[in-house]
Amino acid sequence: MATSPPASSTLRGEDSGLSSIFTLHFEWSAGNSTSLHKHRGWELVLVRDGQLDGIVDGARKTVRAQEFMELPAGSTHAIWSIVPTKFDVVGQRGLGLTMVVPHEEHGIRDVPVFLREGPWAERPPKGKQFTAEAELDALRQASISLIRT
Repeated sequence: MATSPPASSTLRGEDSGLSSIFTLHFEWSAGNSTSLHKHRGWELVLVRDGQLDGIVDGARKTVRAQEFMELPAGSTHAIWSIVPTKFDVVGQRGLGLTMVVPHEEHGIRDVPVFLREGPWAERPPKGKQFTAEAELDALRQASISLIRT
């Protein structure tokens, strides 16, 4: 009787330099939302309980308990809750954050945001500074105005 070799697997990740993944857990009340934004990396949103609505590159989506929403790298997206919702986000660490905000002449514009910490943290390029909290709040409010819930 022939035997097959034992199965093997490898876990590649942060320690091998291939990728660095973050996981976050959120518990939102009804009415919470993110801004309209994008990243260079991907994210997956898994709803544990409740429901999330969202928009991904202009397409509206709804996900309920035990379903997930894929947020591909570079996609313009936002999520919001209309009921209390528990969910997890898994994604690439250091994927950066770009807010999508209204622009008088061109409809919308992209504004890179530079954060000191968190999974979306990114150092500013030479000659730029980290985004101030007041500026970040103003960008969030402007961005949320683009979401038609």
